[in-house]
Amino acid sequence: MATPPSIRSGFRVAIPLAVAVGLASCTEEPRSSTPSDEGPRLGGRLVSTVRSEPVTFNPVFVTDTTSGLIVQQTHADLVRQNPISQEIEPALAESWQIADEGRLYALELRRGVSFSDGEPFDADDVLFTFEVLMDPSIGSPQRDMLSPDGEPVRVEKIDSHTVHFRLEQALAVGLLMFEGLSILPEHLLRPIYERGELAEAWNIGTSPEEMAGLGPFRLREYQPAARVVLERNPHYWRTDSEGLQLPYLAELSLEITGSGDAELLRFEAGASHIVHDLTAENFDLLTREGLQRVDAGAGFAREILVWNLNDLSSRDLPEIERHQSWIRQRSFRQAISKAIDRAGIIGLVYGGKAAPLAANVSPGNEKWLNRKLPPPELDVEAARALLKSAGFERRGDRLLDSRGEAVALTLLTSSTNQRKEKMGAIIRQDLLRLGIEIRLVPLDQAGLIDRLLNTFEYDATLLTLGDGDPNAHTNILASNGGTHIWDMQPTQPLSDWQLEIDSLMMAQRVEMSFAKRKGMWDRVQEILSTELPVIELVS
Repeated sequence: MATPPSIRSGFRVAIPLAVAVGLASCTEEPRSSTPSDEGPRLGGRLVSTVRSEPVTFNPVFVTDTTSGLIVQQTHADLVRQNPISQEIEPALAESWQIADEGRLYALELRRGVSFSDGEPFDADDVLFTFEVLMDPSIGSPQRDMLSPDGEPVRVEKIDSHTVHFRLEQALAVGLLMFEGLSILPEHLLRPIYERGELAEAWNIGTSPEEMAGLGPFRLREYQPAARVVLERNPHYWRTDSEGLQLPYLAELSLEITGSGDAELLRFEAGASHIVHDLTAENFDLLTREGLQRVDAGAGFAREILVWNLNDLSSRDLPEIERHQSWIRQRSFRQAISKAIDRAGIIGLVYGGKAAPLAANVSPGNEKWLNRKLPPPELDVEAARALLKSAGFERRGDRLLDSRGEAVALTLLTSSTNQRKEKMGAIIRQDLLRLGIEIRLVPLDQAGLIDRLLNTFEYDATLLTLGDGDPNAHTNILASNGGTHIWDMQPTQPLSDWQLEIDSLMMAQRVEMSFAKRKGMWDRVQEILSTELPVIELVS
């Protein structure tokens, strides 16, 4: 979702690392597994489920949930944020010193660490990783975070296990800039990178022997449409409080189900230990013996509708270009937002276990929520008035534009996510009240992301993003961000509101006063709630 809520991380729904490295006594038969009374034992197999196939095993180019989950278990970061305390804890960086008023970070790397293929880890791997991430031709989302005011962080190797990072300006996020950055093995990827082939490296057809990471597990096998099997990394560097090398588990199996219902059936039948991302209906249907159901309140995941505002002049997409003549009008976007029944989505899709979104911060993120923005309410008459003022006219049961063309749009949904399909159906019915026809196009995750980021063959799409520190949103909200989802290749001149967002996002990155930074972020939320390049739905 510390981890930037970019496309990459927004899709990451991961088994908690503590679960992956800490469970000891899972067996081949999940239902019969019981904790050991004598403490942890090495071995065992943990079975989880995922709905979709992985797209890549390359941590630099992850954009989907399943690939992100695999990367989280097979790679490691310099630091990690404790999910409970929110404090920064050592990982591959064992200690650090911050100097020069926050512009110099001296990281001492952990010694005696090896990649999963047995090759030693040192400062050269860190330098190589940042060389890749800062390469503009790679297009890494992390590059935006590590380049305040356009000046990339400078990395210097002091010795084999000491690295200095120097910034032109101090960043408000501090050490969080190093969280979520998988350290790459230079010995394997340097030759591929220098040949310009990194984007093709470590694809789903790559042999496990050709890959290595620093995480608790390593890839053993991938069976398309069946499972991804991860095995214990024998070289993993973490130990428990008694000095026993982690992970305890011998194997982590991710069974590919294709749907949330199939996930639930496996879990209820005792064929898996973990089920996640439940629908409201499935949450209420859980009957497995020994379970205690707990609603922990609002999370950081946000369900959104993204408009296609990309420049299509160089692409052969005439129908979508015609539709953009409507979508580019703020009053049209505002009308759509007012016509969407968020309360209906909350009731019918989430069984009441959700909250409407006023802007791009979820109610669960209390630290950064702009409480002055009221939750949006259904107002069909106001939506009709906005459309009329913009030159649209209702004739019979259809809405026509000023040229007499009937207004119809395509909306992409995920074919493996029932929530998205239900939301799409509700939105379709809502917009019929305005005379707008919506054609739902269900796609698998890879196909949806390809259209969103590459081909631009869509009018609008439903998406899930995460939430977090404002700096983590820069990659999406700033016009030069690597995943500026509503306009991937912005052309000049930029709109006044986009220029203001760019200015605010750059300023907040280096503002050390929380009150001032919060004020900037509140203003960004206000702009987005008015301009609506993305319509925030529910959390």
